[in-house]
Amino acid sequence: MTQMDRFVAAFNQLHHTMAKLLKAETKDIPFAHAIIQLHNDRNPIIIQHKSELEVIRQLRNLLIHEDIYPNHEIAEPSEHIIELTLMIERKLALPKTIAAFQRPVISFQTTDYLTVILKTIRKHGYSQFPIFNEKGFVGILSDNGITRWLASHQSRTISLNDIMVADVMSAVDDEKNKVYRFIANSETLFKAHAIFTEGHSSILLMTEDGLPPQKAADIQGIITAWDFPDVVAQLS
Repeated sequence: MTQMDRFVAAFNQLHHTMAKLLKAETKDIPFAHAIIQLHNDRNPIIIQHKSELEVIRQLRNLLIHEDIYPNHEIAEPSEHIIELTLMIERKLALPKTIAAFQRPVISFQTTDYLTVILKTIRKHGYSQFPIFNEKGFVGILSDNGITRWLASHQSRTISLNDIMVADVMSAVDDEKNKVYRFIANSETLFKAHAIFTEGHSSILLMTEDGLPPQKAADIQGIITAWDFPDVVAQLS
């Protein structure tokens, strides 16, 4: 197999994979349009390799003209461009899932005392805690939310030993806003990257099916904005 044959085979496979991501047939979506649509969809692999994909596209166009004029050798694909094409295709075809971020998550009940959370923050340095009551998931309580709650009560003397998580959650309404989102542990890192890039959620709670958890054990992992650089690194 010649270098040209290898490159064309790699190009066709890449084109097929890109079309598949767009739920289209290769005959229905030109390579250049596939790049544009996937870039608009904020696919991080396409964004990362956009300039290289343009080189691959242009080389393919040159080779098409070479087929038309067989006596004029316009270009020959290098080993580097062939391996680059194959590498991009593999990254698109076999995306990593968020399962890599599965980890134990410390959760609390609304009946727990605030001092327990404060001790956990001091000991582990965690800053986001899923909260549950007898009916299921209530929301996220963060160290920032606790700080704002304390600031709003600075004008009167309070004993932290008497404060329950429910007291703080009921007062910090914006902690219940959709700064969090549930995501199935089988979802790709592409999806996590897109959610963070959109800026609508800064916390992803991993569950088996992407539905709200009924109990603390249903949460299989958590990805926060602090983890975003790791998400990007794993996609690179």
